[in-house]
Amino acid sequence: MNRIPIVFITDTNFIIPTAVAITSLLKNKSRKSYYEIYIIKNKISKADEKKIMLFNNKTTKINFITVPSNEFKKLDEFKKNKACASISALLKFKIPDLIPTEDKIIYLDGDILVKKDLKELYSINIKNYYAGVVHDTGHIYWKHEYAYLNKYFNSGVMLLNLKLLRKNNVPKLLIQKKKEISDMNLMDQNVFNLIFQNKVLMIDIKFNFLIMNLLRARNKFNMDQINSLFNSNYKSLKDIEKKSVIIHFSSRDKPWKYTNSFYSKEWFKYFKLSPFKNEILKREKIPLNHNLYCSTYEKSLKTKIKTKLINNFLIYTIFKERGNLKNIYKIIKAYKRIKKLKLFDDKYYLKKYKFNKNTLLPLNHYIYHGYKEGKNPNNKFDTKYYLNKYPDVKQSNQNPLIHYVLYGKTEHRFINKNEEKNSS
Repeated sequence: MNRIPIVFITDTNFIIPTAVAITSLLKNKSRKSYYEIYIIKNKISKADEKKIMLFNNKTTKINFITVPSNEFKKLDEFKKNKACASISALLKFKIPDLIPTEDKIIYLDGDILVKKDLKELYSINIKNYYAGVVHDTGHIYWKHEYAYLNKYFNSGVMLLNLKLLRKNNVPKLLIQKKKEISDMNLMDQNVFNLIFQNKVLMIDIKFNFLIMNLLRARNKFNMDQINSLFNSNYKSLKDIEKKSVIIHFSSRDKPWKYTNSFYSKEWFKYFKLSPFKNEILKREKIPLNHNLYCSTYEKSLKTKIKTKLINNFLIYTIFKERGNLKNIYKIIKAYKRIKKLKLFDDKYYLKKYKFNKNTLLPLNHYIYHGYKEGKNPNNKFDTKYYLNKYPDVKQSNQNPLIHYVLYGKTEHRFINKNEEKNSS
């Protein structure tokens, strides 16, 4: 049996996301792994504690650690609308001292889903390092105050060398550094980076994949930059997602807050398997004019993001599909085939139909709006004919051209009435 110590930090506000993270952790673990889970708690109810204890079984043990957080109150100051650390996040500094029986442990934020067993992560040798960490990929396209740190990492997933951290009295150094800096953004992460910088081992992006952040910034980087940073050879974000061990929702549009955010369906699936499955979630849809972008990534959704969405096929697709990765890649695949087969005539569409041509690409318009209005992508493909001829396509609410390039063509379906007549 592979014993793997893991630690979470939670409070009343984050107990449900943490429980869902643990649910995914246990549902995807190997039978050969034994998870020793420590939960550092800051004000959670006895009822919630009792629900968490339901995770206990032959290969999982839950250990609660209660910590008075008075010493952090003065440090827990933040400005409105800033992605700052709470008292619970600042308790990360104390992990080495709070769990003296462990020499090595995996720290996990609660806003994650674990897709695979954690033996591979825990087995990484960090004997001479404070931690095994993953580059914060925002470092590629966002030049912040700490951009000069070559090994700037995300502190949401860390393989910690508790023995070395205790030996060098690092918890005290972390708290002291927090008192010294005036920066209010991502404050626990920046502090960890400043203290750990020369004593970290950079590990694969699959152990802390910030996919939503990367999808938003897709036009600001390329895969060569990702592979250069991680010394990897991933082909695409989809390739990373397929091989990822931990998906991290580090942005503001959390899947427990929104029904149409990235991975919301997957997250909800684990929620319904968790001890909190009967709780009522207050979720809503992400509105277009809602500023979901942290100020560190975009300053104005209305003036910057909207323009990019409607003028770039990929970004507009991501927006319209609400981050649904499966649908996004389906449409991108169809887009490539449409272009290869020359099945969309931009000049024809622009000349024949009226729509907001200054702000929306013709193919974007046809895929999401035009086909519903009976518009055709070229002078041969008959949208109305295809939908009436094949009721399975119509009933599925699929765009007929996308269906044709992905399935209809290989099934020898007709694209207009004349083609049908000539075949007989």
